Amino acid sequence: MINKLRKKFIIVATASITLVVSLVFIIVNLLNYYNIWENGTNSIDKIKNNSTLVNEIVNDEYFDTNKITLDRGILIAIIDSSKNISKIYSKNLQFSESNKMDLIKIAIENLDNEKEAYVNNYKYDYIQHQDKNILFLVDVDRELKIFNLFLFNSLMVVSVIVLLVILLLIILSNKVIEPLAENVKKQKQFITYASHELKTPLAIISSNTDLLAIEQGKSKWLRNIRKQIDRLSELIASLIEFSKAEEKYTVKRNIFSLTELIEDRVEDFSEFNFKNIHANIEKDIYYNGEYESIFQVIDILLDNAMKYSDEESYIEVSLVSYRGTPKLTVNNKSKFTKRGNLEIVFDRFYREEHSRENSQGYGLGLALAKLVLDRHDAKIRAYSEKDGEFTIEILF
Repeated sequence: MINKLRKKFIIVATASITLVVSLVFIIVNLLNYYNIWENGTNSIDKIKNNSTLVNEIVNDEYFDTNKITLDRGILIAIIDSSKNISKIYSKNLQFSESNKMDLIKIAIENLDNEKEAYVNNYKYDYIQHQDKNILFLVDVDRELKIFNLFLFNSLMVVSVIVLLVILLLIILSNKVIEPLAENVKKQKQFITYASHELKTPLAIISSNTDLLAIEQGKSKWLRNIRKQIDRLSELIASLIEFSKAEEKYTVKRNIFSLTELIEDRVEDFSEFNFKNIHANIEKDIYYNGEYESIFQVIDILLDNAMKYSDEESYIEVSLVSYRGTPKLTVNNKSKFTKRGNLEIVFDRFYREEHSRENSQGYGLGLALAKLVLDRHDAKIRAYSEKDGEFTIEILF
């Protein structure tokens, strides 16, 4: 349990820190990208919003590009309604006319989908003026290179931070959960010691009760004492058994016939109980696990079904191969069961009100079954598909 808690702590803490760092990374880079976009847009707007300059670009045969007071590369194309290029102006560009033409053609093709976007590290936009379309492309290559470099570096920093956090959490997690581990250890020790200490006075009470029964004869008072002694002895045995199971961390696995095991247990329970068991058990289903522990789990499930099923009802036991995995289902009728998820039954000492009134069980059986199956990496769940039915399902 402590190891699982430690893993959960590491996973949750890592996920939380990773989420925060990732959000900072995303926000910072989005802001950088937005600034690049805005800078490109502002550069184009300086020309677009200058009506005199736009008139000269459209009407002058030989427009002087030095009138454009931008310190970045710019490319301007005059396009007619048929998307033919009539004029091209450029400033601060170091590539050939054919490259300029290719760049403009790509931007023109993109105009139908995106009126304002990037093409080959150029931000483009256009306006309509005197039945002409004016396409503007400004060079944002330097900003985009800086952005990509910052993106890469920040990604590396985030990765290093996350790795360092994971390493620190792995190193410090034992210290963080040490008080809880110590508390759990003391609780287990208390249960074990208390259980063993209670056995001696209980044995004395039991012996004295037997002597009183011999000397004075049986009475309802002695029967009540004997009944409570038996219940307390059963509870102590359950506590010791559960404590031993919690302290056991390894599983000695061997391949055995799950079919034969369940058939044998169903036969024994059918012979010594008054309730019918309807079994549907497939042949030749094997499992690699600890035989004694799985034996104990099957007994817990069948005993639980016997105790809490309605009088004169039957119990259904099914073992099938489900997607190559053994699947065991135990179903019984219970008028107290309500439809829904019943995972709460695996909590320690959980008992429904009617079972408390009838003094049935101590709420440790199913908790122990889940503990054993968790050690086997098997899945157990409890549910009710409709009122009046209780089902436990195991995927081995």
